[in-house]
Amino acid sequence: MTGTGGRRGAGEAGFTLVEVMIAGMIAAIVSATLFGMLDSQTKAERRISNFVDNQETARQAILAMQRDLRSAEPLAPLPTGEDFKFRVDLAIFDGPDSTTTESIRWRVEPQSGTAPPALVRELVQPDGTVAVTHRLGGVANRSLNRPLFTYYQADGAAFNWTDTPGTIAHCTIRIRIDLRAAPVPGPAPVRLVSDVMLRNRLPGGSGCA
Repeated sequence: MTGTGGRRGAGEAGFTLVEVMIAGMIAAIVSATLFGMLDSQTKAERRISNFVDNQETARQAILAMQRDLRSAEPLAPLPTGEDFKFRVDLAIFDGPDSTTTESIRWRVEPQSGTAPPALVRELVQPDGTVAVTHRLGGVANRSLNRPLFTYYQADGAAFNWTDTPGTIAHCTIRIRIDLRAAPVPGPAPVRLVSDVMLRNRLPGGSGCA
């Protein structure tokens, strides 16, 4: 029998309320720590997976742009030199034996709100209608003020954005694509850079250095 102080007698089994509360607190702390570590690891794995997915999706867009640029006729002039930062208009033969071209436009949509805009490939029909044939979301070039396209002439110098649009379009022989995108939000935008020679544009053409 226990005394009036509520102590357990010698050999008596069981835990006091204080011991149970302490054990519960320790178990709660350990559980919270383990859940925190598990949550942190899960988030890290998700960020890595999203980064890899973003890299592959951006790489596919780069490959599509490369194919178009390498098979393009001289570029189409744009309204201003600044427009060339985020847009390029091309005329591409739709087949190896074709004698007609189709009009292709790659552009980063204008910034609207806080969400990064998309990079789109547009097929412009003769009647002026436009069909989007490729879309890459989360493109950060505009928000970072980093041109998607840089244009180079035969001597290796880059054109200035103040140069005449017709000169940029007619005399470019190489284009650098500098794509920064995070189609899946979360990780920082991936950056892919590629230089593309315009195969149908010979250096030193009429009126060009």
